[in-house]
Amino acid sequence: MNSVYLSGNLTRDPEVRYLDTGKSVTNFTIAVNERGRDGKEYVSFIRCSSWDEAGIRLADQASRGTRVILEGRISQKKWTDKDGKVRDDVSVVVRTAYVVQKPATAMAESTPPDQIVGDDLPF
Repeated sequence: MNSVYLSGNLTRDPEVRYLDTGKSVTNFTIAVNERGRDGKEYVSFIRCSSWDEAGIRLADQASRGTRVILEGRISQKKWTDKDGKVRDDVSVVVRTAYVVQKPATAMAESTPPDQIVGDDLPF
């Protein structure tokens, strides 16, 4: 099973792109904080994408600094660049996203947490 759950803050506003087929993909990055055994705080930057309606809703409801909880799957892609070097990329394809907390500048206009659902989950 390939499932991942993450909680973090958007590092920039989500970007929506439309493909020639009419499908949309929303790309964004979240910063996930974690405290190590040594007591120090570590940050991982995770690239994410969300397809169609779920991604559009996320872009409408969230901006840089927004705290989100995501459910999705890990995706790995490998390719050879123009110089012949093999590259690989790991990201998260988001199925469901919850807007948990908006940035302080938007808190005055905030509403209760919104659920953004991509697929019906079997559990």
